[in-house]
Amino acid sequence: MSDSEQDYGSTLLKRINSTPVSKEEIFEVLTEIHELDEEERDWEGRAITIIRLHSEEPGKAESLQFRIEALARLITNEGTSGWTLPLPNGAVATQHSVFSAAGVEPLIKKDGQLEFDRERFFEKALEFEDVDVIG
Repeated sequence: MSDSEQDYGSTLLKRINSTPVSKEEIFEVLTEIHELDEEERDWEGRAITIIRLHSEEPGKAESLQFRIEALARLITNEGTSGWTLPLPNGAVATQHSVFSAAGVEPLIKKDGQLEFDRERFFEKALEFEDVDVIG
């Protein structure tokens, strides 16, 4: 990898991590993507949807794109856990706190991808949970 590619990657990561998004903005994007025909839900279709929704805020659009992609990989890699519930239609129900964490938790570069650090991510998700503690 050349120095200019490393600089670009570092700059991209800094931009994304300095641009938090809300769970509502993530929900808006996912709702719009869900409305697409199945064959349009590829990377290009998702990117076009995000750009259409946030054309006035390119930094926000970029952050949403990478954060949603990283969240999808995390959920896929996590499998069935206490945070997700696979549904018969192929969708995966996910707790709201996971989306809140995805909007603010920093991404890291891992194996050539921008990812969430699993442990830190779920610690952040717990911060968003309303948990009643007894005792």
